Amino acid sequence: MTRFCPRLCMPLALALSGCPSGDDADPDPDAQVEPAIDAAVSPDAGAASAIGIISIQDQQIHGAPGAGHGLSVRADFTGPTRAPDFDEMPGQPTGCKAWLHDMQDDPPPAVAGDQGTVTVAGTRATVPAGCVFNGRDAYECPVTAGRAAATVTPMKAPAALYDIAGAALGGDDVGRHLRVAGDGDRPANDGQFPILAVPDARALVVNPAASAGSFTADYTVLAGGGASGLPLDSPADPIRDDDQVVIGIDPGGEMAFDFADTAPIDAGDAFTLDSASDALLGAIPVDGSPFAIGCSGEGGSCGEAFASIVQLETSDGDIRGSSPFALPPAIDRKVIISCATLGASGRVEVPAEAAQLLRAAHQASPITRIRVAFMRDGFQLATNPPPLPPNPVRIVAGHQIVGFTDVPGALQMHRF
Repeated sequence: MTRFCPRLCMPLALALSGCPSGDDADPDPDAQVEPAIDAAVSPDAGAASAIGIISIQDQQIHGAPGAGHGLSVRADFTGPTRAPDFDEMPGQPTGCKAWLHDMQDDPPPAVAGDQGTVTVAGTRATVPAGCVFNGRDAYECPVTAGRAAATVTPMKAPAALYDIAGAALGGDDVGRHLRVAGDGDRPANDGQFPILAVPDARALVVNPAASAGSFTADYTVLAGGGASGLPLDSPADPIRDDDQVVIGIDPGGEMAFDFADTAPIDAGDAFTLDSASDALLGAIPVDGSPFAIGCSGEGGSCGEAFASIVQLETSDGDIRGSSPFALPPAIDRKVIISCATLGASGRVEVPAEAAQLLRAAHQASPITRIRVAFMRDGFQLATNPPPLPPNPVRIVAGHQIVGFTDVPGALQMHRF
């Protein structure tokens, strides 16, 4: 599945939890009704052995209209971690919480590994087999997989037709992603590509560099991989404003989580960024200046949602040759900022105290790229029943727009 950063979701989760000893949050943070706030504050994070964040989003990529939108499913499980360096409203699920991590001496919490199968229901784009740990650093949602003869036929750019023997794909696979490996002679044919159409069990995928040829392919069709080329208002929209999302888990692996299926979560509605936020999403400042992102200003529109959330993460890694929509691993410093506001305001303020951490990180090791997501979501908290450890899982569902800022001059200040 398309992944920009394995732990982007974590800080907001803790922001919504109101736990002062918590760490990361939800990449797609948004909430639901006042009773959910009381429930979110109650778990004793100090007694938790692990923390979970599950984010179900209709994702768009800022500045990439050709990427369309698609279903993004993120399930991140980590160990508990330290208090934020800045906490605007300690003990509360709202306000801004920010962390500046030294990657050698104070890294973000480690991935907790396999916790079983996460199940997703209630979204228009289905996740039929749930999501499982990939054995490395993240959860993915495989629909089908195999090894078969494949033929690639380039089509009018930017597309190619992959004919995979016996794949038996169908209309439900439009909007999912096809991961392919095995073409040693034509490496551009290997990769992960959005499925745009499925004519006669053949996947039409975005692949501008595809080369004609045949090979034995190891392939996987993935649900929940993020933006997938679907046009807005497509009949295959992954989440509609009236969707009621239900999340569950079939415990496994390290068995840190065994929560009951959630009640239906009212997904946050689609929105349009206001003009000022649209300009800012690809130009986040690193000079310590406060800023705001939202949908309620001139040129914007906000549907209904329990919360508006900004989730920001930085990297000082080398971005040369990488996709402009990827966040490389941080090397020396990483900033994570999670800010949430409840209700219909549709605007999230990032105060100077949080923004100053960007300035401090940039001075210590120049920030090369910033990833920021603005979300309008519903929210629900899940916890293990006694006598299991009260490991909290924050769950958000709705719509998000993700933007990337390449910091001017940063590469020239590094010695990669």
